[in-house]
Amino acid sequence: MLSMRYWLTCLLALPLCGFNADEPDWTILPGLPTPRFLGPQVAAAGGRIYVIGGMLRDGKTYMETGKVEVFDPENGTWSERAAMPTARCNFAVAVADERIFAIGGNLASTGKVLGDVEEYDPLANRWTRRASMPTPRWHLAVAAIGGQIYAIGGRGGKLAFERYDVRSDTWTRLPDLSRPKENPFCAVVNGRLFVLGGTGPDGKEDYGVFEEYEPDSGRWLVRAPSPTARTDVAIASAGSRVIVIGGWIPGGLTVKVEAYDPSQDSWGQVAELPTPVSFAGAASIESRVFLAGGAKYIDDKSLAPLPLMHVLEVR
Repeated sequence: MLSMRYWLTCLLALPLCGFNADEPDWTILPGLPTPRFLGPQVAAAGGRIYVIGGMLRDGKTYMETGKVEVFDPENGTWSERAAMPTARCNFAVAVADERIFAIGGNLASTGKVLGDVEEYDPLANRWTRRASMPTPRWHLAVAAIGGQIYAIGGRGGKLAFERYDVRSDTWTRLPDLSRPKENPFCAVVNGRLFVLGGTGPDGKEDYGVFEEYEPDSGRWLVRAPSPTARTDVAIASAGSRVIVIGGWIPGGLTVKVEAYDPSQDSWGQVAELPTPVSFAGAASIESRVFLAGGAKYIDDKSLAPLPLMHVLEVR
């Protein structure tokens, strides 16, 4: 159960959370060629959107994949690129120096938890293995600030906080998180790292927790909690805001999209999704947020992957 402090904060914040009628709707783009979820991880590099890995479903069989498909917004077409060497799901990606780094995850087929790090060079269309993360984990969050990638929490390492230097190919263990983060989500705005998700005072995950990490001081700062407590979201930064998309709330999936403004420490609503979705991925090119993949519930109450590909122009 979420804390009383959380609900009181949300009630006080309601005037800041009104729908912005000026925001445009989501635009439906040509669908993802290979429907997948649990990932897929989505990254923007060189003006294109890369959709990497995730989980496939064939009947009642689930299997992780290393497939990489890239969307060109200029001509609206998809193409396939070299597959990620380690097929996996529930991993995370970050972009540094125009290269994409796939970090951690697990193998649903065997239950193995991974610390693997693989780097993709879009120009060479080549994957290279890099130094493994010290704490293998899945459902973690990663983000890059300059040439440093921060790996935050995750299952199998819910207090772990580690930093990867892409130029020296080395990892540094940072002080443990003050609270467990088993399924966090993060984005960077103006060199500031924002993390959604954590654990409440009752020891259960509190999906409204929102914090900022200051790399220079090593401090964690509490920020205004998310108005809609949820998990399994897609998250991206666009312009000067953090955009949180879809996900799971008690009772099912949601179409909610909310934006956080660091300059005001406040949240506002953005155009809702055309359909509820969770386990999708998102990345931005300037002010455009691209949403790919994900899952929905089907008649037998199981999750099925989607070929979803949408874009929203964030003003």
